[in-house]
Formats: sequence, C-alpha cells, structure tokens
Amino acid sequence: MSGLSEIKAEYKRCRKSESLALLSIGVSKIDGSDYKWKASFVGPKKTGYEGGLFKLLITIPENYPLSAPEIRFKYPVFHPNVQIYSENENSSNGYHICCDYINQWGCDRSIEGSLMAIYQIMIRPTPEHGYDNEATKLLKSLNNDSKHETYKKKCNEWVRKYSTINNS
Repeated sequence: MSGLSEIKAEYKRCRKSESLALLSIGVSKIDGSDYKWKASFVGPKKTGYEGGLFKLLITIPENYPLSAPEIRFKYPVFHPNVQIYSENENSSNGYHICCDYINQWGCDRSIEGSLMAIYQIMIRPTPEHGYDNEATKLLKSLNNDSKHETYKKKCNEWVRKYSTINNS
C-alpha cells in the first residue's frame, strides 16, 4: 500500500475506532488535508486533567508508516512528557510530546495506537522519560499523598487556564 493510501486507510480506522470512541478521542482532517489532522479528548477522570479539553495537532509524513507522525498538543499542558517553551521560543507548531510509543516508531505502530498511548500518559505520566521541566521535578519529588495533591492541583490550574471546554 502506498503512503497516501495507507494514510487514508489509517484515517478511516481512526474515525471508526471503538477504542478511540471509548476514550472520547475524536479525529478530523485540517482543511481537508490527508497529511494534517487534529484530535481532541476530554481529560481522564480522577486526574489533574479532568474537565479539560485537550487538542492535538497531527502532521503525517509522506512516507508514513515508515516514519512516525508528529503529534503535539495545541496548547500548553503541565505534564512531564510535554515540552513547554519559554516566552522567547515559538510554540505556534504546538507543544512536543515525549511518548515511548511514538519515539520507538516502527511499521507496526499506528496513529490510533499513538493517540491511545498519549491518553495513557495523561493518566500515568512517565517522568523518567520526560523533559526537564517543572512538572517532571515536582512529580519526581513526590513521596507522599500531599505532594501528589500539589501536582494534581498544578495540573488543574493549567487545565483551567489553557484547556477548559469553555475556553477551547
């Protein structure tokens, strides 16, 4: 199957995916492009992300599935696996996600699987594979429930600021 036909087939699989539907992950094309998609999901319950609407930007290379798609959050997320830029850096292309499923890309991987993996790191962050950011430092310092609540509150502050359903 050629790159474009594989991309079209993957899009159809994502749109019909029961697994993505169970997680309320929606996928659509940006301006009808086969190579630029967007996805969104509601923050997982019982996490600091609950109540947020998270939007992803997906750029698919022409040689997909040989090369991984680039998937980024559209808005900042307080998370050890999300790159946050300083005010001087350009974040117009979104916020990079460090996710083993995508970083260890192979032809057996898919965009559907990538989206499910991103949802899972929202539930279970992996600071040992994260960026050196405030979220990573806070999460690595956790040694009791009160500090975990501090992390959860900080996540929720960012949700209210950047990712609430009413603000998106």
